[in-house]
Amino acid sequence: MSETNPRVLFKVQRNSIDPLRDAIAHLRSTDNAVTLDREMARAIENHVALLRRERNAGEPFPVRNGELQRGRPRGSRGQQRAPHYQMRSVDSEG
Repeated sequence: MSETNPRVLFKVQRNSIDPLRDAIAHLRSTDNAVTLDREMARAIENHVALLRRERNAGEPFPVRNGELQRGRPRGSRGQQRAPHYQMRSVDSEG
C-alpha cells in the first residue's frame, strides 16, 4: 500500500454523506473525474485549514508521535462538540 495515500475508514452520519454521494452521482454525468475519494480529500483539506485558522493561529499543528487513540476521549461524554468522525488506518496489500 502506498504510504502517501493511506486507506482510512471512518463513520459518517448518513445525512452527511448521502448529499455528497448525490452530488457526485449528478456531477459524474458531465465529469468522470469527480470521485468520492477526491471530494472527501478536498473536504478534509478544507476542514484542516479551517481548524488551523480557528484553533491554531493559522499555523500547522505539531506532528503527532504515533497513531491516534481509538474511541471517545475520557471526560468527553455529554459535552457539546462538533460532529464526530472516527478515523483509523487500515493496512492492506494491493
